[in-house]
Amino acid sequence: MMLNRIDAVYSPNFYSLEYTKNREHLSNQFKILRLPEEGVFLYSAFSKNSALKYLKQYEKALVKIERERPYEQFLKESMTTP
Repeated sequence: MMLNRIDAVYSPNFYSLEYTKNREHLSNQFKILRLPEEGVFLYSAFSKNSALKYLKQYEKALVKIERERPYEQFLKESMTTP
């Protein structure tokens, strides 16, 4: 896109595009449009060995963070904080 070879690109993950646009300081050069489509699910995966070590701790932290603020808010804050 920076070389004027592409007019548009599709990604089902709005947040990754927004993050990249902000990280590369491209706010004035690109516009991100959200399409009227169903969202995608986010899945976490662990190997068998790491699940034994981390899964319970991960699930506990996830419940806590979901009570404090919605995941979408967490993502927005994470993308804007240096």
